[in-house]
Amino acid sequence: MFTAPDGGVLRNRNARRAWFNRAACAIGVDSLTPHELRHTAASLAVSTGANVKAVQRMLGHASATLTLDDMRTCSTPT
Repeated sequence: MFTAPDGGVLRNRNARRAWFNRAACAIGVDSLTPHELRHTAASLAVSTGANVKAVQRMLGHASATLTLDDMRTCSTPT
């Protein structure tokens, strides 16, 4: 988790303007969002053997079913 320079809550819009969008462009993924990184972290955790209940807690989901459904939805090609 990242915090604002003053140690407070880092607002998505501010972070994206301040540094995230530039970093995404620098690696050639202009459309990348912080939320997509959240899904990537969850998918990598589960695919490498993390306990789904632990990933559920990491994401703050109400149930492991929600976590797995969310991962399935995000990994479906469009």
